[in-house]
Amino acid sequence: MRHSCHHVWITRGGQWAREIAGMLKVRGVTSVVHPVIDCVPVMGYENELQKIPFFDWLIVTSSTTAGLLNTPIPQSVKVAAVGRETAESLIRAGHRVSLCPENDFSSDGLASAIQAHLNFPRRTCDSVISQRILILTSDLSEGFLKSALERMGHKVTVLVIYKTVILDIPPMPQLDNITAAFVTSGSIAQGIAKTGLFFDLPLVCIGHKTAEICQRSGLRVASIARTKNKEGLVQALFELS
Repeated sequence: MRHSCHHVWITRGGQWAREIAGMLKVRGVTSVVHPVIDCVPVMGYENELQKIPFFDWLIVTSSTTAGLLNTPIPQSVKVAAVGRETAESLIRAGHRVSLCPENDFSSDGLASAIQAHLNFPRRTCDSVISQRILILTSDLSEGFLKSALERMGHKVTVLVIYKTVILDIPPMPQLDNITAAFVTSGSIAQGIAKTGLFFDLPLVCIGHKTAEICQRSGLRVASIARTKNKEGLVQALFELS
């Protein structure tokens, strides 16, 4: 399929959607932005953020989380971002980033990157002191990162600062002619499946885990991004035949 023949459903909103829509436009690809999910801040989460100075590390797990981080972070607290887009969101919000994995953006990858940072310049982890780590995340977090860090001996606290709500998507003309959709999370996959309308639509997934959720939901995975970012999704779209 020629690139110009694509008409892509962007299933997230906000700045992320505007940026990837722009990337598609310069490549001759049309798109429609219609979010499948909404992220709702947890009431009173700002008060909980006041506890950040009592931790050694703050882990930010998504761009949405970065956007809700509206309090200064002391220099004594190191900040880890789960991926490049999250790191960029933190920087745009005026925060610094101490650590971001280079390639492996999984829970184990981030935990290993933190451990390697603590080990440097030591050759063994025998003398690594247990760290107090605060993870900011959503209500859909599966706890893999917390478990990975605890296995390494760290004291981990998880703070849910937003809830993910799957939106109702009624039939609408602007989605009639789409040729593919971007799927960046399991909740988006569930939202698409919930409509009962798009089981044959080719989906471009941001990672293998998201692709597995799509497949379990009866959806059609056409391509998986090689890198978990906007550039990876666009490249995966162009690899569709």
